[in-house]
Amino acid sequence: MKDRKRQHVDNLFGLCYILDKNIALRLGRLPLLTEEYYDVNFRSAAPGLTELPHDYPSDPKLNLVKERTCRLLYSPKAAKLSDGEILQYIRQLDQELEQWRLSVPRLIRPRLSIPPDFSPLTGESSRRQKKQLINLQLDYHYTMIAIHAMVRKCGAANEEMELPEDLHSVVHSSVDISLEASRSTLTFLGLSLRLLGRGALQYIQWYAPVAAMALFVNGLVHPLSDSLQTDLGALIQAVGIFQSIPLDTLSSAEARQIEKLSKFIMELLRLVSSAIWKAKHCEMDVD
Repeated sequence: MKDRKRQHVDNLFGLCYILDKNIALRLGRLPLLTEEYYDVNFRSAAPGLTELPHDYPSDPKLNLVKERTCRLLYSPKAAKLSDGEILQYIRQLDQELEQWRLSVPRLIRPRLSIPPDFSPLTGESSRRQKKQLINLQLDYHYTMIAIHAMVRKCGAANEEMELPEDLHSVVHSSVDISLEASRSTLTFLGLSLRLLGRGALQYIQWYAPVAAMALFVNGLVHPLSDSLQTDLGALIQAVGIFQSIPLDTLSSAEARQIEKLSKFIMELLRLVSSAIWKAKHCEMDVD
């Protein structure tokens, strides 16, 4: 009986730990449950296993990386970091994220990028393995966006000075990583809809806006970028994802939420299109 009670308490703590990190990253608050004050020695999958030994909506060990991301990049102290320190922490967190990714059983290990013809969701895996793959893949790219999107703070302290060439290339590399993670998130959501069924809305609500905002910001900063048409296509795809959810599976409140999300993405598209039009006309005036 004591063992069952202990396991129950451990499971509740793991769930609360994950939710705490998601709230901290989403709302910009400091985490309440931190590794300095709690035993966060969560179980890993034993060698040879093809799935995780729990059914959390994410892996607690991935949320350790989220916690450090909050502390190093999103805390009040982080607002005073130099460009070099920001890049150092991004590189450190990226390495921790990659170490976590490689520790996940190969069958459900998140991919660095998701092509449109991604197929493991339709393979011979069990439903539990597919659900774990969906959870891990989306949360992995969510964390990657949270880490690398902060590179845009570089140069913010002195906008009149250009970054040194060596830092400039590193910044562009991080931006590219966050953008590819955003595109992959939207692609993966579209591929996962059928398997997620009635639970699709909670995934779309959580992950799609973050991915869309990363693409939107890049469109405003680089309205003449060669990759922008691809990003606009990804945003249009996001609206298609929302509208492809069968209405008979949604409550009236959920249907209204889908409508709000669609309008939000359409507004992002409108603003980026306006930025492109303005940039092209300015370029023509210069010529």
